[in-house]
Amino acid sequence: MRRVRNKIDAHATKSMVTRPPTPCELTPITMSALQYTMVPTVLCLTAISGGYAIWLAEGKDPFLPTISNTWDTAPGTYFSRWLVGLATGCLALLQVFIYPEAAAGRGSTKQKWCLRVSLAAILCLSVVGSICDSPNRQCKGNLYVHSFFAITWFVLYDLVMLVSYERDLVLALLATSCTTLRTTYHTRLWWVACLEWINIALVLVWSARRVDRSLRWGFGRLQHAVWSITSDSLLKLCGVIYVSTLLVSCVMGLHAGYIPRRHRRFWFISDMWTDIPGNWLSRWAVMQGCHAGWVAHVAMFADTTSKLRKMGLVVAIVSLVGLSIVGCCDESENFPLHITGALVFFYGYDIWTVCAVVDDASCRARTACAFVCWLCAPIHMRHMIHVPSSILDALAVLEWANALAIIGFMLLDGLVAHPSALAVGVVRAVPDGLAKPLL
Repeated sequence: MRRVRNKIDAHATKSMVTRPPTPCELTPITMSALQYTMVPTVLCLTAISGGYAIWLAEGKDPFLPTISNTWDTAPGTYFSRWLVGLATGCLALLQVFIYPEAAAGRGSTKQKWCLRVSLAAILCLSVVGSICDSPNRQCKGNLYVHSFFAITWFVLYDLVMLVSYERDLVLALLATSCTTLRTTYHTRLWWVACLEWINIALVLVWSARRVDRSLRWGFGRLQHAVWSITSDSLLKLCGVIYVSTLLVSCVMGLHAGYIPRRHRRFWFISDMWTDIPGNWLSRWAVMQGCHAGWVAHVAMFADTTSKLRKMGLVVAIVSLVGLSIVGCCDESENFPLHITGALVFFYGYDIWTVCAVVDDASCRARTACAFVCWLCAPIHMRHMIHVPSSILDALAVLEWANALAIIGFMLLDGLVAHPSALAVGVVRAVPDGLAKPLL
């Protein structure tokens, strides 16, 4: 009897060692609220200071322009599209730190209203970064569209600051005064530009002071979450954004008449993003999709133990950087930069599909998507070699097939390899021993 009992105890011990960890046992990786606040702040300041540094280096007048003026020519345009697009995503999540109860669905009516209005304002800001205020060749923007969203951003966020009068009322009043004076005087006087710079600084300072410092941003198997979104939901969002962007770009390009560019020729994806309004859509939507994709892939990287998948995920994250460049810079603005981003994206993500399938080939649909990627990968070499115009239609079809296969693989990989318990979000009062600091 004692021997049997010892065997049972040994078997139980072995099963405890070899069984996979439960969600409660896996450690989430977190960052404090104050540390997270620095992320959108640094991105915004980099976009502004970078554009201004280029303005000064080129010797343009006036000495102190509006922020939008520094984003009218390359490479300032790239600063606005890439950095502002990334910063607005971080600013949107920052609102959860400011209104945690409203994000959790338990706040007052005023808090819920402030959260919704602030998110609407940040959405307008993301459009400001995507559409510049000049119709020149390097910018291809529109002054009226840009100004409308810029004014709406400042008015809505200043209004939220005023309504949240519990503290920092002085900052809110100063920001509102700056917006009022700037909308009254439609000139490019230096003091009007100075008001815009001050207004941005006030918004960033107010947001940093309003965050709940008991909260933490984190990813992993989160517990005690105030608000969270699962990694597979992020990948679904990414896929929906990309599919919608491709579909809407086709409709707008056909309606406007800038595609197809040649008689009886099917178009490449980049052909849809060289003219208005297709270029506006690509600058906004592709960047937002990349942001969601980065967060989802980083969360997956932290969760997996496979060295092959970890290596592939690093390549996938880098490939999405290439895709963001494709969206921010079309082929008519800077062809070498655009093509470099396209090659990094396609070949990088195709490599990731290889790593993922070699690690786990249990899902046939995912394997089929990876197989399509492998078949279509060589067509991107057309940018390096001369190809006859007679096969351009076929190459365009293969490029579309590769892009759609990547989107399908992205969705299936999130569903197959990572359960919905893996999330990214904001947590409160995580017990000791369950949270691993990121910084």
